[in-house]
Amino acid sequence: MPGLNDTRVQRGGILTGWLPGLILVACAGVGLFRILPVYVDHNYLVSSTRSLLESRSATTLSQTELRREIGGSLRRNNIEGVDVNSLVLLRSGTTPAVRIEYERRVPFVSNIEFAIRFDETVD
Repeated sequence: MPGLNDTRVQRGGILTGWLPGLILVACAGVGLFRILPVYVDHNYLVSSTRSLLESRSATTLSQTELRREIGGSLRRNNIEGVDVNSLVLLRSGTTPAVRIEYERRVPFVSNIEFAIRFDETVD
């Protein structure tokens, strides 16, 4: 009669215990590697917009100039998926601000995708 510590009774326990965990970790890793570049691109967009507002005479900056400058910066750095028409120049007093509002869809697996929405105002 086999005892509780017999190896024949516990055979296959690693497969049923570890396999679901490994599948979950793999799915999370794939999702992370799909989403991370979207956030890196957005952070670059925010930082280039902020530096544009700080470096030039931002009080004379027009909507067209803003979109042209940011669009050129995005093209030089090979950032796709951001429509420069989503940038809106806001003027309140002497300090202009830029509202960045757009959505990116990132495919995950088959017909499942992540929808990431950004809505931020840069002063």
